[in-house]
Amino acid sequence: MHFWSAYIRNLTQDTKMRIDNKNILILIIVLTLLFLPVATLTTGFLRLILGILFVIIFPGYALLLAFNPKQIGLGDIERLALSFGISIAIIPFIGLILHYTTWGLEFNSILISITIFIVIVAATGYYRQLRLKKDERTSFLLKFKIPAWGSMTQLNKILLVILGLALIAAIVSLSYILAAPKQGEKFTEFYILNENGEAQDYPGQLVTGESLNIIVGIVNHEFESSSYTVITTVNGIEENVVSTGTLAHKEKYEQEIQLTPQIAGEKSRVAFNLYKDSSDKPYYDDPIYLYIDIIAPVLKK
Repeated sequence: MHFWSAYIRNLTQDTKMRIDNKNILILIIVLTLLFLPVATLTTGFLRLILGILFVIIFPGYALLLAFNPKQIGLGDIERLALSFGISIAIIPFIGLILHYTTWGLEFNSILISITIFIVIVAATGYYRQLRLKKDERTSFLLKFKIPAWGSMTQLNKILLVILGLALIAAIVSLSYILAAPKQGEKFTEFYILNENGEAQDYPGQLVTGESLNIIVGIVNHEFESSSYTVITTVNGIEENVVSTGTLAHKEKYEQEIQLTPQIAGEKSRVAFNLYKDSSDKPYYDDPIYLYIDIIAPVLKK
């Protein structure tokens, strides 16, 4: 009992240490870069702790120091509280931007984007700190004290409980996201190219018996391995069947196929149908179409 009473008494005494924010920014950059391999290669407590700092503290704190590097204006508590609020606002904004890019809202794209943001603003804040005189630079007073519950006012108790619940909710939510990051939209990319590998200038005319060369392209974005079959028809008559074999997630397949229609006809419809795995139903309701004038060869007299 004597040990625990002495321990509690020590915790309620002030423990102070002032840290130059220039050094804090260096630490933020180091921990942010460290979080990349930790988040992608490991799970567990270290990933959780770095993830909490990475999401709810580092972005806002670095941004504040980049815009307000001087000691005046904000106290330590105000700066820390604003860091939390700004971080919570920044992360959805980064996600919104990613949603309209080719990378999409995937775990790796979000991780890399937030890392780049933190490193850039932290480096900016560090540079602005260096340009200031030492007595003008911001510093953070690390003060550790557990106040006695009985000595707190009713309002402070309510605020402390609300803050604690908010922090617990943030930690639980972040833990879930880090443990099971949400997958992006599942789809399969399907396209055709001309024989030069371009999505334009497709042949508009062909003589019966001549070959039409088309490149068929497929990219798997299904977050699982899948196999595909492409069946090509000319005016409903099957001309070519291509099987890709098994494609891993994000694996691309391109194959040149050769069509040699034998029946002449204006605006003959060449249809490319995609089938996934062993399904009898086309992956897309509407196939890719090409319309080509197929003409009979001119006979020389």
